[in-house]
Amino acid sequence: MRTNRSNAFTLIETVLSLGIVGVIAVSMTSIMMLTSRAMPSVGDVDVVNVSSREVASRIASELAGATSITGLSAHSVTFTIPDRDNDGLEETFRYGWSGTAGDPLVWTYNGGSAITVASNVQDFTLFAESATVTQAATGPSAWGPEVILHEQLAPPTTNLTISGLNRAAHYFKPDFPAGTTGWTVTRASLKMRRAGSATAAPVLRVSFVSPGVTGTPDLGAFQLTMGDTSTVANATQWFTVAYTCATTPTYPISQGLFLYVAPTTGTTTSTAADVGVTAGVANYPSYYCTTNTALIVWNTDYDDGLGCTIWGKFYGPTTTTTTAQRYTRAEVRTKIGSADSTTASAQLLNRPLAP
Repeated sequence: MRTNRSNAFTLIETVLSLGIVGVIAVSMTSIMMLTSRAMPSVGDVDVVNVSSREVASRIASELAGATSITGLSAHSVTFTIPDRDNDGLEETFRYGWSGTAGDPLVWTYNGGSAITVASNVQDFTLFAESATVTQAATGPSAWGPEVILHEQLAPPTTNLTISGLNRAAHYFKPDFPAGTTGWTVTRASLKMRRAGSATAAPVLRVSFVSPGVTGTPDLGAFQLTMGDTSTVANATQWFTVAYTCATTPTYPISQGLFLYVAPTTGTTTSTAADVGVTAGVANYPSYYCTTNTALIVWNTDYDDGLGCTIWGKFYGPTTTTTTAQRYTRAEVRTKIGSADSTTASAQLLNRPLAP
């Protein structure tokens, strides 16, 4: 016999279903409570620690690229960084804290309104190291200081008597510093003594003369020097006689010069002088010439030269050296809320000037 049955739950099925749903609901509630406790809140120490580190690291990284630091104190810094908004202008940042625990750390962008970076700040301290930096810059061309252009200081090994038709000339060409565009001579000294037959101090004419095409003095134009030979007292001792240039023309660096020694008009054997000849400097472009035919024929000796020292000046770009105090490293220390104090540092790549 067939029995008719409805699709509704029986009492037993309903009770069992409610029990199962209750167990599931209690389990879900427990899971949600545990999950909510595992999620950190804004005031949790771990969250604040992360925030404090992020603030310090952010400011330190921005300072690393600073092109200038226009203001720096224990609790504030103002600096510029390269353009970020494509307007062709640098950006100006300022971070500042009042120094009072609990006050916020604020940030100002290009002089705008202050924006709070962190609240409840317990510490925000800045420190920067600086160093003295020397910088060299090329300036306009000018005459440099007087220096020795050429010298042969070995003791004289022989002598040349300057009188009558006898003359001597010493060729030299300085080593030029880089960038030199011209040079001049200012004075000279010669090793000299009285000739054996002289009874009075010699009187000579000393000149700087350009070389001719044959490598001997071109006497078409010369620069006179003036000296005092009254101290040349005898014929057995060498004396150093100084000559000062009357004029100082500028010569190109392609040209050398002769130091030319001749008797003055009317010089006789009673005022003749011996000029010392010394061994030459190895591989140095100097030599001397002599004549006893009133400049008609010159004899050249490439191994030796006159005992002399020649001073002068070089013309070329000047170098200006300046010193400046520049920041090299920055350190940022922050403490927000109950978090631990954290420090971040950065090397300042652009070495901004210290104000």
